[in-house]
Amino acid sequence: LFRSLSMTAPQPRAWVSSLRAGHTPIAQPVEVRNLEAPLPDVLQLRLGDRGQTMLGFGASLTEASAQLIWTSPRRTEILDFFFCTDLQSLGLSCLRLTIGSSDFSLSPYHYQEQNGVIDFRREEVAVIPVVQAALKRNPHLKVIASPWSAPAHMKTSGSLVGGQLLESAVCSYANLLLQYVAFFQRHGIDIAALTLQNEPHHGRAAYPCMVMKAQRAAELASVLVALLRSSGLDTLVIVHDHNYDLHQEAIAAMDASAHVADGTAWHAYGGTPSPALEALRAAHPSKHILFTEQTAHGKPNFAGDVAWSLQNCLLKPVVLGACCGLQWNLALDPSGGPRLHGGPGNCRGLVTLEAGGAMRLEPECVGIWHMCRGSRGRTSFVGIDGSQHSSLVCAGFAHESEARAVIMWSEVGEKRIQICSDGHWYEVDVTGPAVLTLEGLPTSIIPVPDITPTVPRRLFAWPSRFALRSETGVWIANHGDHKDCVYMSGADAPSLWEQWTAVQLSAGAAVLRSAHGMFLGLTGETCVAVASLIDALRFAVLEMPEGTIRLVCSRGILMDASDGGDLAGRREDGKFSGVLKKAARYWGGRQASSVVVRGDDYMSCHCSLWSVIFC
Repeated sequence: LFRSLSMTAPQPRAWVSSLRAGHTPIAQPVEVRNLEAPLPDVLQLRLGDRGQTMLGFGASLTEASAQLIWTSPRRTEILDFFFCTDLQSLGLSCLRLTIGSSDFSLSPYHYQEQNGVIDFRREEVAVIPVVQAALKRNPHLKVIASPWSAPAHMKTSGSLVGGQLLESAVCSYANLLLQYVAFFQRHGIDIAALTLQNEPHHGRAAYPCMVMKAQRAAELASVLVALLRSSGLDTLVIVHDHNYDLHQEAIAAMDASAHVADGTAWHAYGGTPSPALEALRAAHPSKHILFTEQTAHGKPNFAGDVAWSLQNCLLKPVVLGACCGLQWNLALDPSGGPRLHGGPGNCRGLVTLEAGGAMRLEPECVGIWHMCRGSRGRTSFVGIDGSQHSSLVCAGFAHESEARAVIMWSEVGEKRIQICSDGHWYEVDVTGPAVLTLEGLPTSIIPVPDITPTVPRRLFAWPSRFALRSETGVWIANHGDHKDCVYMSGADAPSLWEQWTAVQLSAGAAVLRSAHGMFLGLTGETCVAVASLIDALRFAVLEMPEGTIRLVCSRGILMDASDGGDLAGRREDGKFSGVLKKAARYWGGRQASSVVVRGDDYMSCHCSLWSVIFC
């Protein structure tokens, strides 16, 4: 695809891909001439103001794609082509993963929980190895993830296909998503962004799917953001993840969740970037925009496919505010698979892997190559003044040491383009239609800002020794003579029984260990002390006003110290949001209530606020 280049000419440099029908997708070097001043009657462009920080460009690493790549006899060659950043490679800078199965999985599946542990090991077969190999080739690679469905038992349909997320399952599902992010982090893979639901308005497919309306998305976002931020994670939480022609639904979802959600994601199976992204930016100008999916269909049409993907998925969305652009499957076989029964049979991957591992590059590779080349490293979008011509779509990118530009010129015939960067003028001749990338343009050093979430991290620093006192004045305690006994103490001041330390297992989450060396654990819904670290609970801190905290464990259970029998969190509409069960156990001849309760929606349940008392 891309010829080997040995560039010795001084900067700036440029490469062009001709989009004339019948031409092969080759990026060739083109001369860049210095100008003392711009010439009249020539298309003139000028790099302008900095915009959004970029995540990157690439495709989705479905289970089907990962399996094809990882089992290929030419695996190293394929991985090099996808992820290395030299001129002969695509240099992909962003991947999208599926949470659970999609239509391009080897079989339908979701993650099962056993003894409080969620089993994500299926991702270790091919998906995680491919991502790890990609990160070795491009450490700047960003990863985002999207679910096609919640587990069947959490849905109204009782199936991976169709239905909606049960209100009673919001907390459990948020915990599953948190644990997914933590699982990948333990494998050295940070999830930069997570969309709540792929195509939330498409619930009638024959493969895993789920409807998620704006209010349920807002409820899930509220819980998930609290868990992520209190665990020290900056993973962006994104709503919509559907088509341009559903931009009113996207705005409604953002309206409902703007206090916690970080942005919207988009597909191009219906509608166009304008006016959809313009309407979204007018309603929520500070929110991030991601373009996350579009597949190529049927027989390739080289010139038309390249131009269409740049207009709808890659270049034009960036001009309108998007921070990434992704095609659908990274790789498929010649039959458009592997895929689930009922999945679409007319999709093409970014690359088709033939028998024996030979790669057939699809037209969309051209646009991806130029966008990855222009935005590689840590870059921000830069607007280009003078780009209002109807045949022109262009975007600048600011790196800390240089500026770059990607230009698509759609008119047939020769065209002279002049571009100004940092007061210096340059000139390039192209024969259209064509895509042009310039790099090494001079610029002042522009610090690239971080992509920040709406809700900042709330890291909680545990003291070396502490006691936890609830708002009702009781302490959580572990008895010395009966070490497995956890109870609520009414002591005036914390003695040894009420004192704990925190064993840090990850940022923002900890295991509580008593002064007697026991760990806080769980049997059913009763809080006990356990001798094994393996059986202990990991607690994240949900910080609250006035220095108090709530504690939620990795199984979605809140620590509570309320009196009485069964409790219920009652909403304003009079319906129960979930029964909070409190078991009773005996210690020292008297009854002691359990200090752990389970709430189906703990954001609306009045579980204990704890004060952390230094000991």
